[in-house]
Amino acid sequence: MSQPTDVLLVTQVALFNDRRSFDKLVLKYQSAIRRFFMHLTNRQLNQQADRTEQRFSARHIR
Repeated sequence: MSQPTDVLLVTQVALFNDRRSFDKLVLKYQSAIRRFFMHLTNRQLNQQADRTEQRFSARHIR
């Protein structure tokens, strides 16, 4: 069976509140998002970790 695309995973999360699909997206993109926030916060690790967590939590709660 082929891997689901990101569009399918996002759709499953949005329509069905599918936690497994959400977890797959988190695993795939969390490192890149952390690097992005590290860049924005000038390498202040506590701030970037908090922002990453806030973004993933906020998206799942909606």
